[in-house]
Amino acid sequence: MGSEKREYIKISKEKYHILVNSIVDVIVELDSNGTFIFVNSRFFDFFGYQREEIIGMNAFSFVHPEDLPKIAKKMNDAIYSRETIEVVYRSRHKDGHYIPVQARGGMYNDNGKIKFIGVIRDYSTQKEEEQKIEESQENYIELCKMLEQKVSETTIDFKESEQKFHHLFETSPFAIFLLKFIGIIIDCNSVAERLFKVKKDEMIGRNFLELAAFPSKAYTKIENAYKKLCRGEKLNPIEIQIHTKDDELIWVNVINTLVKLHNEIQIQVIVQDISERKLTEKAPQPSKQEIP
Repeated sequence: MGSEKREYIKISKEKYHILVNSIVDVIVELDSNGTFIFVNSRFFDFFGYQREEIIGMNAFSFVHPEDLPKIAKKMNDAIYSRETIEVVYRSRHKDGHYIPVQARGGMYNDNGKIKFIGVIRDYSTQKEEEQKIEESQENYIELCKMLEQKVSETTIDFKESEQKFHHLFETSPFAIFLLKFIGIIIDCNSVAERLFKVKKDEMIGRNFLELAAFPSKAYTKIENAYKKLCRGEKLNPIEIQIHTKDDELIWVNVINTLVKLHNEIQIQVIVQDISERKLTEKAPQPSKQEIP
């Protein structure tokens, strides 16, 4: 082997080791029996073991006993398919507790010897996020059940008079929105377009709370009203300020009710512009002496 080639190999190995030890994930290499033959420096940060404590040890001895069958099947799949595998399992830390991890890797042939190289990363954060999503979905399902139980008490059923409802919907002097239970706008009348200065097709499909800029106090009132509505509680009208599309600040009176159309529960939001009334209320009142 020429000196230039040896120098090239030496430089390549240095680059490889710098790269491997700079990666934030754990990198492991196993022989065909599952024995550690290489780990990068991140292994110590993650699992607490020094490199010399790991090399020569069997990787399966660090896997939680309940996860061993899953790991064994995945490794067999990798051997026979030679495709990249991915598995989530629990690996033992040096202090004895188990860490949820996600491993991804595959088999390769090294001069006739079958080896496995893989990347291991912390699955704790992702697992927490998945749990939050599951909890949110469970809360949503519970909310739906709670709502269904309250339907007969709090929902206006227009099953027998949907044509009448739509006539009132279009001819009402107030802005009216129909929302899905999750707050998405599915319909609105022409008054709503004029009040918010947004075209109907631009509003459909958007969340009602994204329709206008709500001052923090107003946003909180709307959010609390929605929660009460979901619990089947009777709501009183609320007066809040909103910013329209052209940033005009107006006062509105908002009434939220549940309606049943096409056998689907929807939220009806009626919005009345009360800016003039508010201006009148704020205007200085004449003293008794000034009244003729």
